[in-house]
Parts: sequence; C-alpha cells; structure tokens
Amino acid sequence: MGMGESGMGEQLEEPVIRLRMPGDHTPEETFDDFWRSAVRACKEIEQFKPEIVIGLAHAGWAPVVATRAVWEEVSDIPFPPTLRTNLGREKLDPYWDSSKDRYHFHGTYSSPKEVADFLLWLDSQLDLQEQLARQIVATLGNSSPPNRILVLDEMIAQGNTWLLVLGLLDRLYPDADVRFLDGPYFDWRNILSKHWLEENHPEVLVELLDMQEENTKEDPRETWSFHAYEIAPGTEDIDPRLLDWRTVMAESSAIKALSKHLPAEEWLKMSAWIYNQLRFEMRHRVVEHPQPDTLLLPESPHQWPEDEIDPRHWEVNRFHRYLIAKHALRHQQITVKTAALLCGIREELAAYILNEWASTERYWGVGTENLKMYSTRRGPVYAFREPDEEE
Repeated sequence: MGMGESGMGEQLEEPVIRLRMPGDHTPEETFDDFWRSAVRACKEIEQFKPEIVIGLAHAGWAPVVATRAVWEEVSDIPFPPTLRTNLGREKLDPYWDSSKDRYHFHGTYSSPKEVADFLLWLDSQLDLQEQLARQIVATLGNSSPPNRILVLDEMIAQGNTWLLVLGLLDRLYPDADVRFLDGPYFDWRNILSKHWLEENHPEVLVELLDMQEENTKEDPRETWSFHAYEIAPGTEDIDPRLLDWRTVMAESSAIKALSKHLPAEEWLKMSAWIYNQLRFEMRHRVVEHPQPDTLLLPESPHQWPEDEIDPRHWEVNRFHRYLIAKHALRHQQITVKTAALLCGIREELAAYILNEWASTERYWGVGTENLKMYSTRRGPVYAFREPDEEE
C-alpha cells in the first residue's frame, strides 16, 4: 500500500494514546498500544520529516520497531535513518551522587531551579555530548548538524530521561527542531516476555508462576519476571557511562539467573521473537484497520495561549520553560525579551510562562525557590533571588 503523493492521512487516522500501568493487561492490548503510538509517530514523520529518528535503549527501541513496521506498509518513502542509543536513567547517577542536594532530583517533578541546575550540570558533561554527537554523525554519514530530530521512547515517567535527551540535543544542536514522542508501554517487557513463555514454553511459565507465589518476600530484582524484563529488549549496558550497548549474551546476569529453568540459548531467542511478533501485529493492524477511530491525543496539563503551540508537541515546548530557568540560574536573571529570543517564541508567550511561574505557592509550594518577578530601573526581570541593580 504505497502512500505516494496522496499522503498518509487518508489511510491512517490518529488514535488516542492511553497510558497503561502495570496490571493484567493482555498481549493484544499491548500490541494495540504499540499500534496507536506507531500511527501517531508515522504521521509525525510524514509531517515533520525528521532527518534522524533516535530510539532509546533499551526499552525505547520497541516503539521504533513498531513505527517502522507500520511506515513500511503505508509509505513508499524510506524510513528515516535511525540511531539506537543507550540513554537512560543510569546516566544521571553521577549527578545524583555529586551532592546530597541533588540526590532528591526527580526530573520534571522537581522545582524549576533544580531542573535548571541539572541542565547546567549536563552542559559540563563533555563525554556524553561527544559520544552522542559521534553516534549521530555515524548514523547520518556526514558531519552536518541535523535540523530536525525525532526521539521515540516507551514512556515518560518522572521525565529524567526526557530532560537528559533534550538537554544533550539542545547543547549539541541548539538550532535544531527536536521532538520527543513517548508511548504508554509502562510494562511491555513483562507482558511480552510472559507472552513468549506462554507461546513457546508454557510448562516453564507455570513453574515460574508457582515459584513466584511461594516466594512473595523475594527481592523484586531477583525474581524471574525482573530478569525476563531485562532480557526482553535484547540489549544491555556495556558500562553505565557509555552510550553504546551490546546484545544480551549467554554470560549476561539475567540469562544466568534463569538458565536453571531453560537453557541460555532458549532465553536468547526471546527478544527476536518479541520484535518479530511486534512487526507482524503492526502489519496485521494496517490491513485490518486502515482507518482506526479518530480520537484526540492527551491534552496538555498547561493551558497555552490559543494559536501559539501545537498541543501535540506540548512536551517539547514545555522544555522551553526549563531553558528559561537554566538561563536565569546561569545569569542570575532573565527578561521577557531574552526568554522570547532564547526559545524563538513571541514575547507574549514568554511573559505567560514567566508569570505562570511567579506564583510559588500555586505551583511548587510555600518556601520553594522559584522564579519571581522583580522591578528594576531597567524594567521587570525574573530571578531566583532579588537581583542587585548592578547585575
């Protein structure tokens, strides 16, 4: 089914994305989740035309697999170059360990000043920046900076990885348009690893479930489901400091932990089976549901002025406010005009963001250090502390 010049919109209507939390969700429901997000990502690729698609190892590679499977069924245009990079929460360990004040950093659940501090720290992480730049150059085959980047991940929880990735890309390519799409796949690794056992080794699954019921006080990280969870994406860390990854091997700790139930060579088949099944299910849904019900995406929790921001990209534009906070922390203050220039937005929107933050009690609680407005001889400025007139 070639898209040709007619466009993908005539074939695939954009469905709703609903977050699935852990529970007894079926494999079919999980594949439906992948399908909905893959349709959204395909429409994004068609309209945005990214020069590179970045999938975040380990679990964040599955959305890329699903999206590509749908794209290749509905489009004659080649899928964009893809990078599988190992950017995850473990990359924040040095930040958390660097200060007791930073230990409680929780991504977008933190205050603007705390996020600004993290982004400033990220600016100093030259090794991470160099690794990511090298991977992007290798993927694109040239050293020209990309202008449009699409990042796919399985979900945003606290927003640690979201800030990590957007912070690094902003540092490397400040003029690029970067968009980040996440899905509702909170528990896909558990669900589909169990599905693999059901389809290929049902007797082993019964044994493992019985054992799980008997060992209710077992350390969660020592359970069979946790080890299967680690195996499912098919890749693992080489070193927490590296963006490179390696294929899960027979010597991997998760494989060793489960080898008493099945030989290592069987567990090593799991990831490929899951990805093949995912591709099959996506192609099947293209044939069966070429025009799924049209539903809206989740609404932004922030009310932006009308006609200013496409709500489908509210999570990317939300990053603007953290760039504003970062500038204010680095330079001790920021004006509406500077904020607008920094983010490439109208001054009215910059003022909206800054004034929204000026209410400490409303957004972050009494006593939280937050951006506030101060009157100076040069006009209003926003800062985390009252600025000196000389600054």
